[in-house]
Amino acid sequence: MSSARAATVQLAALRDVLTLLSSAPSPDDVAAALAAPGLLPMRAVSASIWVVADRRLARVGTYDDDPHSDSRPPIDSVPLTGTDPAARAGLAATIVLSHSPEPDAPASLRVPIVSRGIVVGVYGADGAAEHPLTLDDITLLEAIADAIALWLDRGPRPGTARTILTTLTPRQQRVLVLVLAGSTNSAIAASLGSSPATVKAELRAVNGLLGTTDRRQAARRALELDLLVADDAR
Repeated sequence: MSSARAATVQLAALRDVLTLLSSAPSPDDVAAALAAPGLLPMRAVSASIWVVADRRLARVGTYDDDPHSDSRPPIDSVPLTGTDPAARAGLAATIVLSHSPEPDAPASLRVPIVSRGIVVGVYGADGAAEHPLTLDDITLLEAIADAIALWLDRGPRPGTARTILTTLTPRQQRVLVLVLAGSTNSAIAASLGSSPATVKAELRAVNGLLGTTDRRQAARRALELDLLVADDAR
């Protein structure tokens, strides 16, 4: 698959996860979405979500399409101070991708979920490695973790959310999703078939509507208000 095609598939998968998180899904549904083809830097056959409880990580959501999983005893809780990849990611608050350098080698990915500077959980997947982690991968994985953190700790939706959503144009909503994916203005322009100057103008308008001052604030505010794109902008 070409890099451009892979980026398109990854963006579509990210949009599906963000849309799902805005609809009060079950933890198992979220885990299944994380294993969607093209989202993670691996071909995932299983995925899990863990939350911190009493100095342990307790598994709250799981998806498993591994034909060999029935032969392994399930692990529903690990000590936060242990050596399990989930514990290592949670304790160090860093992304852990364990795999050997051979193509298609078994891989284990664990990503910390951080809320207000505190690790509140870990999400991850197991499967076959596709490539080493890149900066683009890390940006995407952290955006997913931010969205899951808000889903785990979401209170009542702000009353202005629907008003803002109907005020933003479909293209502005698409720009927000691309910002969440870590795209630069030039990459957003190429995706939308416009110019970087047009993208800058769209972001200025979005910042004005959301009451934010930069791209990062706008992306965070978009997550808080569930400002997601259901269909591709034309």
